[in-house]
Amino acid sequence: MQKRVVVVTALFFLLSTMLVLVDRQPTDAEESQLVRIFGGVATGSGELKKPIRLEPPTMTISKGGVVVWMNWARSVECVQVSFEDGKKCDDVTDAPTGFEMADGCYVTSWITFGGTSSLRFNEPGTYVYTVEAKTGGETRKETGKILVRAD
Repeated sequence: MQKRVVVVTALFFLLSTMLVLVDRQPTDAEESQLVRIFGGVATGSGELKKPIRLEPPTMTISKGGVVVWMNWARSVECVQVSFEDGKKCDDVTDAPTGFEMADGCYVTSWITFGGTSSLRFNEPGTYVYTVEAKTGGETRKETGKILVRAD
């Protein structure tokens, strides 16, 4: 009897997972580009203080392109991507992964090492964002820019 319950539960879980995956709408992007976020490692009081670095710091994409931010900062450092002009960014983007509006700012949750967040940009323009990194009680910031072409 117990074996039957386990098998039925496993089948239910498998079917539920398949329904969720089938229901997802694919995002058709013209192109996608990666912004890698690098930073120092927290090693205690003798740590060499390294700023975070964005590669590339400025990116040009076509209208409809997707930008993916990846936390490649070592150790336990978490990062957060935010657009101060939140309403504008919320209005001209879609298919957000990890972004939400918070106090007028369009912001991700804290992204752990290896994690990503992404946005598709649907309108031409220049979009400035800030990446904030927290490690051991310290905060470091870096600014990046996305240029969206009309073509």
